Amino acid sequence: MKIKFTNKKITYIILSAVFVASSVFLNIIFVPALIVSIESQNLQEILFCSFMIFLFLSFCAFGIYIGLQAKNRLTLNDDCIEGYYNGKFKIYYKDIECVSTHFEYTLPNSNEICLILHNGKSYHISSIKNIEEVYKKVLISSPNLASNLDIIKQRKEKTAKLSKIYLTSVISLVIIMFIAIFICIGLTGARDIPDFTEKDKLIFTSFIIFEFITVITLFLIAIFGAKHVRNKWALENMLMYLKAKNNRKKNLDIYKDKEITVKYKYDYSVRIIIYKKDEENEVFVIERYFGNTWRACSEELEYNEESFAQILSKIF
Repeated sequence: MKIKFTNKKITYIILSAVFVASSVFLNIIFVPALIVSIESQNLQEILFCSFMIFLFLSFCAFGIYIGLQAKNRLTLNDDCIEGYYNGKFKIYYKDIECVSTHFEYTLPNSNEICLILHNGKSYHISSIKNIEEVYKKVLISSPNLASNLDIIKQRKEKTAKLSKIYLTSVISLVIIMFIAIFICIGLTGARDIPDFTEKDKLIFTSFIIFEFITVITLFLIAIFGAKHVRNKWALENMLMYLKAKNNRKKNLDIYKDKEITVKYKYDYSVRIIIYKKDEENEVFVIERYFGNTWRACSEELEYNEESFAQILSKIF
């Protein structure tokens, strides 16, 4: 089975071409301007042109990254997920410890599956069109999924702590950037750039370099921090899956005087209980696992093969 992505290849190619072409065109304008400003030793123009060139080079890099998304193709084989996703991609089901998904029918681009391996590495595959089919296949095919709630809880707590560290680092760097601005203003005597002394120019240049390095660091920390946040959500979903699986027979005692048949969804989030209401009528109830218990999400529905098959196809 192939993983279907929501965006078509042509979309990535067009977006990539727009970003790269516009970036190259604008850099053609600003590179000569930078050379002229260096020759005239105009600090203000040098800094402005340098910033714009860096900005448009970033756009160019982003455009290339978007273009590479057109190569993404993944196949669910019998023993592994294989193909290309931001590089060569091959993960064996036996190595998967945790699999989780997030999907929105109204926002298909946010459909994502998260894979956490036993070695601690994690992978996030986004914009999946057939998300439920993929999640079901991976969940059922992975023989070594975590089964110990305590281990998953420990992993989640560790991931949550790392997320807080990254968040604290981001906030701290933003505060430091603003403090650096006030320090620079104080050291240069709040003078305008044309009125800078040689010392002021050195201070201001150092300030720009510091802010530039801080912004890059901030960006990298935000990327890694976001990944840990997504891993925390995945582990929370995995905990819910394990709890539902372990408690799949919970609350069935209320049907102890009836002969029942229970069918579970592949991720144990939903179960259907079929029983005879009387000698002639057979009914079923749909229940969902939520808040550490099973809750009915339907009234007693009359059982017949046609309507029941339709419900099974939608839920299961």
